[in-house]
Parts: sequence; structure tokens; C-alpha cells
Amino acid sequence: MSTPAPAAALQNRVHKLLNSRAELEATKALLRTIVSNESSPATSIVKMDASGASTLATLRRSLRSSLEHQQLALAELALDNLNATIERISKLASEVDALDMKCDQVHKYLETTKRDTEQVQTEAATLATERDKAQQECKEARNFLNRYQLTDEEVRTLYAEQIADEDVEDYFSTLERVKQIKADCKELFATGEVNCGLELLDTLGKYQEAGFKRLYQWTAKKCTEVDGDTCNSLHRAIALLSDHTEFYKYSGFNSILC
Repeated sequence: MSTPAPAAALQNRVHKLLNSRAELEATKALLRTIVSNESSPATSIVKMDASGASTLATLRRSLRSSLEHQQLALAELALDNLNATIERISKLASEVDALDMKCDQVHKYLETTKRDTEQVQTEAATLATERDKAQQECKEARNFLNRYQLTDEEVRTLYAEQIADEDVEDYFSTLERVKQIKADCKELFATGEVNCGLELLDTLGKYQEAGFKRLYQWTAKKCTEVDGDTCNSLHRAIALLSDHTEFYKYSGFNSILC
């Protein structure tokens, strides 16, 4: 005998409710890993009441609402982090711009320094050339003076009041050098340096005149002291005086040499 229709409908309704209840319990068990009750709300996504009387629809609405709030919170956090990142990027961009400006300044400074350095190098090369030229001229002038001019010591030797026997050889050497310088002056005339040659000859003539006077006095004194053979110094003095006629011709020194 078949079950009446109202009884079958009631049975189906009961089964549906039981299945809904089972589905609800399974969903609760599944969500326990991500939900908490009121005792730990800080870490929960979906809050459940202690009685466990929430229906599946209520859980779904609560889960959706909680997820939306979490998404909103995460979006706000991401936005805050993005704003902080943008601010740091802006600050970094400002620092890069400042650094780029400094680099431009350094580059301009280096360019200016390079131009100044090149100018200094050019001036240094010019000065070096002028220095070498001046050194060469100084060397030539020094060589000229060494060849055509007596030293201060040699001039003092010629103008000494008396000729000491121990200094007579230096005296002879100085007079011989005067004679050599006068001979070298001929080269100045040959090169066209006539005025310079005449001035040198005039100065050397005065030195030679003073030297011959003192040599004449020394020779005359030594001749009066001759007793026997004459010394080599006396022979050399008379030979030097022989180049100066006014001291030699009337002195009678040639008789001593004979």
C-alpha cells in the first residue's frame, strides 16, 4: 500500500531539512580553521555566536561582509604603502636631480679647469722657452766675460803696491792673460763688434800699463840684487817687459840677459 502524497511531501521536507543541517555542520567544521568565536575576535574573519545557532545563509552573509571588510582594509593598507613608496620615490627623484645638478657643476668646473690648465701649460712652455733662451744668453755672456775680462782678483794683483816674491808667478800669469785678451779682441773687430773691442782694449791697456809699472819696479830691484846667475823669474819678467818698448828699451835689462 503506497504512502499518501501529504506524507511523502512531509518526508521530503524532513530529509531536506536534515540535509541542510548536515551541510550547515560541514560548513561550520570547514570554517573553524578561519573563524573564531567571540573569545578571540582579533584574529577572526567570521564571528560566530557561542550558541552555534547561525544558519548557512547567515554564515555566508557574515563571511562575505568580513571578506569585504578585509579586502577594504588590505586595499587601504596597500594604498598607504603605495603612498609611502611614492613619497620615497619622489624624495629619491629630488636627490637624483640635486646630484645631477652637482654633476653638471663639477663638469663645468672641470671644463673651466681644463681650459685654465691648458692656458697655464702654454704659458709654462713659453716661459720655459724664454728661460732656456735666457740661460743660453747668460752662458754666452759668462763665456764672453771669462774670455775678455779679468777677474777682480786679477785686477787687484796688477794694482798691488808691491810684488811679493811668492806671488810673482801669479803676476806673470795675469800679464800674459792680458796680452792674450788683447789678441782675442781682434776677433771682435772681425765680427763687427768694433765699439766693444775698443772699450775692452782701452780697459786692458790701463790694466797692462799699471802691471808693467809694478813689474818694472820689481825687475829693477831684482837686477840690483843680481850676484852671478840670474833666476828664471827675472828672465821671465824681462821677457814680458820686452813687449813694452818704453819700459824695456832704456832699462838696460837686455845687458843682464846677455
